[in-house]
Amino acid sequence: MTKRKLLILLLLFGVVAISLLFSFFVLLPKREATFASYPGFDAYYAKNPRLNTAASEIEQKLLIKFKPAFFRSKGGTSPISFYDDYIAKGLLKSLSGEVLKNSPSRESLNEYRSRGDVEFVHLPNGSEKNSVAVVFARIDNEAFNNGQKYTFLTYNFVFPVSGLANELPYGFGLLALLFGWDRNWHQLDHYTAATVVLEGKQDPIALLLQQHNHLSTYLFGEDLPYPSEKKPIKLGSALGSNELYPLDLKRCHKKLRWPTVNFITIANLDFMLGNGKRPFL
Repeated sequence: MTKRKLLILLLLFGVVAISLLFSFFVLLPKREATFASYPGFDAYYAKNPRLNTAASEIEQKLLIKFKPAFFRSKGGTSPISFYDDYIAKGLLKSLSGEVLKNSPSRESLNEYRSRGDVEFVHLPNGSEKNSVAVVFARIDNEAFNNGQKYTFLTYNFVFPVSGLANELPYGFGLLALLFGWDRNWHQLDHYTAATVVLEGKQDPIALLLQQHNHLSTYLFGEDLPYPSEKKPIKLGSALGSNELYPLDLKRCHKKLRWPTVNFITIANLDFMLGNGKRPFL
């Protein structure tokens, strides 16, 4: 056996060994607490009760006026209907294993929402590929100490699964491809939202995008053209990981590759701003 073949075999053995160790620690089943069991959950909602009324007619018109247009890239994941494609294809069960409700509805979720001993289990069947996307919108109004008022229009996109970033450093891309993590890292990706910030009630000033574990802000008139009902904000999603990005940035109109990290830190901030080297992880 030549040295070259031996080196290749050792390299492959190393990749397999690292993959097995990594999968053991990452994929090991974990019992995670539900949000309802977190300290302060009941106290928060006692102080901030949920609203059971829909947005007013004026608020709905405002949400429709500034709703973004979503463009799915070739090979990308399509958004789904959260209740029809995800919740209805699953069950509610207690932590002891007792099935409480099959194919639950919104009413079922609300019935058990404050119980920390109940969890939802999704049972995918592949029908999500033929679903019709439903984007949930909400409106919030905030007044600051200086008297300035702002309106926040938030649009939530839900994807059936999330993969990892399309380009991973070093050999991690090979591991992701080997285990299928590049397209299916975890079920249900709902950390993808777009918020249009209005000064007062009508003047758009910024777009705020939730890109999983960090937020990005784009200013209208500087980074993006001002939106309107006839010229909506154009959004696309990243291959694999589904982060939302604007498609009509003024300063880099044809940019198709975006930097991303797990969490933003001082060490990787320059990279996220397009000036630094890619971090190891």
